[in-house]
Amino acid sequence: MSKKLGKLVDGNLNEGEIDSILSEAIQAKFDAELRLDLEKSLRQDYNLTRESQRIELKERRGNRRFSLLAAIAASLALFILAWIVFQPSPGNVQELASAYLTTSEIYHGGALKGNTENEEARTQAIRSFNAGEYAQAEQYFSGIGNKTEEDLFYSGMSSLYLKEYKDAIAKLRSLAGSDSRFQEEANWYLAIAYILDGDLATARELLSKMEPSSWNHDKTRKLLEALE
Repeated sequence: MSKKLGKLVDGNLNEGEIDSILSEAIQAKFDAELRLDLEKSLRQDYNLTRESQRIELKERRGNRRFSLLAAIAASLALFILAWIVFQPSPGNVQELASAYLTTSEIYHGGALKGNTENEEARTQAIRSFNAGEYAQAEQYFSGIGNKTEEDLFYSGMSSLYLKEYKDAIAKLRSLAGSDSRFQEEANWYLAIAYILDGDLATARELLSKMEPSSWNHDKTRKLLEALE
């Protein structure tokens, strides 16, 4: 615009060019004055300026982003809380299984159901088991050459009471899946061993297959409820 005004001052323009330059100059001045009046009005009536508008817009965008993140975080927190509440709690079901194991402590009747080989080791094993000396009992059971089903069961129970869960699982599993006369007891204590070892899925599967008339079924039902 300054160049065009310079030409106007020089007087080297025709009438049409003069009118065009004057019109642009008047429009530019009008636009500038209108813009100034508008800014003044906004500043007086609403305390708004160009800079404050930029800041406010930035803050609004930031607040919107913060609100979105807060909503996402709240949703995640709610999901995690629901998962914790409705998932089976390993701690709770393990406490229940441990209580059942402690309160239903078994004893060896002393009447052998199989052959009588290695009678001395077996007698010492039974005596130690009934005295609650499970480490000593396990040593004697381990020393028996041809183990009976009864030897395997009480050896597995010794390992279970000693919290040697994987050993207990290996011994009891060999009886639980067979036609052993200790099958029901072995199945139930095998489920206890799985729970205490942290394998809740296998324990749940095993307990769910037990018949309503099976040994310790009331406790089985309560364990399944705790595993739901």
